[in-house]
Amino acid sequence: MQLYSTGGVKVRQLNLHQIVAFSAAAAGFDASRFHKLEITARGSELQVALDGNVVEFDQGGRMVRRVAIPASWEGPPRTGYDQGTAGVAFGAEPRGAGGQQARNIAIGAIQ
Repeated sequence: MQLYSTGGVKVRQLNLHQIVAFSAAAAGFDASRFHKLEITARGSELQVALDGNVVEFDQGGRMVRRVAIPASWEGPPRTGYDQGTAGVAFGAEPRGAGGQQARNIAIGAIQ
């Protein structure tokens, strides 16, 4: 999941290096202040909230609030195992590292 300075969000499937869903830029988004970004992942779906508002994505031409992340690594042929893992990364595409900041990162199980 990538948050852009426009307030737009993209969901990237890392093992295939492709964007699977994206949102429009958020009206009035202020890139100079911190924003609350929440991601809930369960099974092969995820949901994103930006500043408490669920983000609506374009996934394959359909507008959705829950993004499907197919387990393409299961093959055929099998290219990996996720074992329930997820990751957090920062970057400034296409140039690499940027001036991103994060605070109060919390990772927990869905209750």
